[in-house]
Amino acid sequence: MRNIPEQFSHRICQFIYKYNMISSKETVLVAVSGGPDSLALLHLLNNLKNQLGCHLHIAHLNHGLRPNAIEDTNYVCQQAKILNLSVTVRTISLSSTSEASARQARYQFLEQVSNRIKASKIALGHHVEDQAETVLMRLLRGSGTTGLQGILKVREDKFIRPLLTSSRTEIEEFIDALGLTPRLDESNMDRSYLRNQIRIDLIPHLKKHYNPNIQESLNRTAEILQLESDFMDTIANTAFNACKTEVNILKRNEFLMHHPAIQRRILRLAITKQIGLSTNFYYKHIEAMIDLINGHLPNGRVHLPNNLVFSRAYNKLTLEQSPSPLKTIAFQYEVTASKNITDLPAIDGRISASVKSNLPIKYPDGKFAAVFDWNISRFPLSVRNRRNGDSFHPFGMKGRKKIKDFLIDAKVPEVERDRIPLLVCGTQIMWVIGYRTSNLFRVNKNTKRVLYVTYENVNQ
Repeated sequence: MRNIPEQFSHRICQFIYKYNMISSKETVLVAVSGGPDSLALLHLLNNLKNQLGCHLHIAHLNHGLRPNAIEDTNYVCQQAKILNLSVTVRTISLSSTSEASARQARYQFLEQVSNRIKASKIALGHHVEDQAETVLMRLLRGSGTTGLQGILKVREDKFIRPLLTSSRTEIEEFIDALGLTPRLDESNMDRSYLRNQIRIDLIPHLKKHYNPNIQESLNRTAEILQLESDFMDTIANTAFNACKTEVNILKRNEFLMHHPAIQRRILRLAITKQIGLSTNFYYKHIEAMIDLINGHLPNGRVHLPNNLVFSRAYNKLTLEQSPSPLKTIAFQYEVTASKNITDLPAIDGRISASVKSNLPIKYPDGKFAAVFDWNISRFPLSVRNRRNGDSFHPFGMKGRKKIKDFLIDAKVPEVERDRIPLLVCGTQIMWVIGYRTSNLFRVNKNTKRVLYVTYENVNQ
């Protein structure tokens, strides 16, 4: 009969192979605090490194939260020396003692070290009890199915958890059999942390009074939800690609065709594509985005964590980070007979105007090139943005229409309306450039000469 270390190592090796956690010639960064879980992970991977064909490097972060933390650091360095493995150690001073702050600092450290040493995998020591605690903690916080998946075996093809189906008892038996004495973190008994309350108080209570197999049940729930979530993610990816017009822009009408469960995953996927993660985003954030999409207002925006802004402009849904606000200052430029070309620096535009005796054979569409009856038009003209009370007579329509209403009907996003140039003759608007000319200045059977005007954006 094989001894405990051999049996345990064999089972973990099979688990690693089953989920393709480590490939030959990969460098694996092992996160080691000095506690039982990470110490067992380190020795397991060291026992298996030749069989797996991988290289190991140890990473240890001293959060600076406990007076005796330096002893943990010394212990990890001692283990590295015994195993003849390289180690990276860093000491920091956190401004906050919260679990979230410590976790964020830890993962940032691991990412930095893995990038420096070119490690393709980062191994973490989470186990069965950690999974149960995580699922229960997220349930108490009101997480959806994504959160109730708990801890993933493999995340982002980089973070791996070889001990995730192992119990704390199995881990302790393994390190005892090796004669190891792990470091103990007294903060694990501090009930001011929710996770500790769940481990010390809630799970024993549930086990005693409701379900003696509560941890197995919670792990089974996480396993089921992970499989179902993988399937839902496949559907959401297809839906996301169908909705996407650019990297950070979705089509609202296409988005609304999908089931609300898929809609939420599309939005989370959009966030991940934009900033590489979707942590710090909760139900309230996704619901705020959904409410904006479904609302009766055609324009609006929602400010999100990580300096993201989600905006709606009619059928266009945009997610962007640190957007540069568009300038909305008033501008006005004179167009004279002496200048064929007039620059419009406020909007990075340029307009050219010339009077011609011959009527055009083919008339432009009136968007970025237009012709006007010169018998009615006169220099100087001006190009400016809209003002309160502006109105004009749109070509092809009867009567007068306010510029504000015209731009709304044309579905011009609210943030862009003050940048739309208007060509003006005297007090009359001749042309809403990019959209429509005025009926008052149209060419007719009595026209002898025409004013030919073109507009271009100099940055395109």
